[in-house]
Amino acid sequence: MIDCGDDTVDPARLVAELADRGLHRIDLEGGPTLLAAFTAAHALDQVLLTVSPTLTLGDAPRITDGPALALRDQNLPIPERLPYPLRLARMVGDDDGFLYQLWETARTDGDPALQ
Repeated sequence: MIDCGDDTVDPARLVAELADRGLHRIDLEGGPTLLAAFTAAHALDQVLLTVSPTLTLGDAPRITDGPALALRDQNLPIPERLPYPLRLARMVGDDDGFLYQLWETARTDGDPALQ
């Protein structure tokens, strides 16, 4: 058992505990609040996103539901000026119109927040 918080998960602590056990690849499935916590802690390297060929109405939250990240220096080029820049690494589609996307952290040299 790994204790990484009482009511919420401390992402940095969880990643460190798993790394100490030799586990360096984590498949995070938990929902918008957990994804937001890992994003805010800069503990996210990739996002696998499936886009379905349908529109749904409703008031669902974003895929990350939590406090907003601070905006970075707006003089930087895109995507570096975005709060948590990602780059599309791969995308495939199927005959039913679904798109499967792999997004990776857009790391920049010298930026400790994205290392």
